[in-house]
Amino acid sequence: MKGAGFARRVGRGLLVVAVLGLLAAIGGFAWLKSVFNEPGARQLVSLAAHFEAKSILCVFAHPDDEIIAAALLADAAKRSGVVVRIITATKGESGNPDPPISRPSELGIVREAETLKHSFALGVAEHEVWSFPDGTLSEAPLDQLTAEITARIRRWKPDLVITFEPATGLTLHRDHMTIGKATLLAVRAAANTEADSSRGELALPRVLFALAPRRAMQIFGGSPGKDIAARQPAAQFAMPAPAAIKTRAWRIHESQASYLRKAWRLPPWLLYRLLDKEFYALAPAGDALTAGVPKPL
Repeated sequence: MKGAGFARRVGRGLLVVAVLGLLAAIGGFAWLKSVFNEPGARQLVSLAAHFEAKSILCVFAHPDDEIIAAALLADAAKRSGVVVRIITATKGESGNPDPPISRPSELGIVREAETLKHSFALGVAEHEVWSFPDGTLSEAPLDQLTAEITARIRRWKPDLVITFEPATGLTLHRDHMTIGKATLLAVRAAANTEADSSRGELALPRVLFALAPRRAMQIFGGSPGKDIAARQPAAQFAMPAPAAIKTRAWRIHESQASYLRKAWRLPPWLLYRLLDKEFYALAPAGDALTAGVPKPL
């Protein structure tokens, strides 16, 4: 009988330990979820619907950059009467495949195919992948890059443009910062050109910057993450980002899938259950759109 009583006490003790462990795990997960949130952002089901956008253009530097806006793109593409397009300025040929699924010399071919396959899966109507130099986009002629984007904006007349915020580029990548700068200049140039030709005022498309959650960058991003969090504008909008959309994206972008784990130090299945929203901020309106952005030489 003494042995049975001891066993019951041990069993109750183990149950208490298990319950406390479960509660600690739940509390830890809830805390992590809060780290990947932007409490001040307005929660919206659809940014496309909120802005009543009928033509949306994403302008990014590399294949896989569009993943940051994958939920917005997927939602917009399924809405009646909405046309979604993407410009990717480089083929992503610099660096190495990680995991090594191709010869490094053929990485640009592989990454171009991956981004086109991904945008098709999202329902994007049109996707142009250009041949500006990967890794040294900031050294390419800014006037040429701006002119190419300007021409597409004049042709497609988007009423919503998504790109990187020029001061941080989401990750402090110089290519990201350059494409953000060129996109703002192009939006302004396209509007000015159209207004000059029609002798009237042309409304600028709204420009959204895709952002990272600042507290998560501070905790998981090291010194660069702290710098990004300090310089990045506050998110104004958040919309749901289902984990299935994001994890599918990295399955398609197989040549770069290992970088995600290295950057966040979290497995993708966990990361996207924590980072379950996309965050955006509006660029300044009117003449302030390109204030502080150096003009091409």
